[in-house]
Amino acid sequence: MTAAIRMMRDYLSAGLGGRDEGQGMVEYTLILGTISIVIVAAFLTTGITAAIGGLAGDIGTAINPTP
Repeated sequence: MTAAIRMMRDYLSAGLGGRDEGQGMVEYTLILGTISIVIVAAFLTTGITAAIGGLAGDIGTAINPTP
């Protein structure tokens, strides 16, 4: 009876938890892809020139705040 339990335990551990080496990489890739799509969509809807101009204005205000 012990051999059957051991065999079942080995079968379940190999089938359920044995192949998760690449799972983290896939998750990071999906997150990075989603963020990239959101950034590209934001640039396309607002315009790249407006986005860069707004960013440059924010940086200029942060560097030289008006009194």
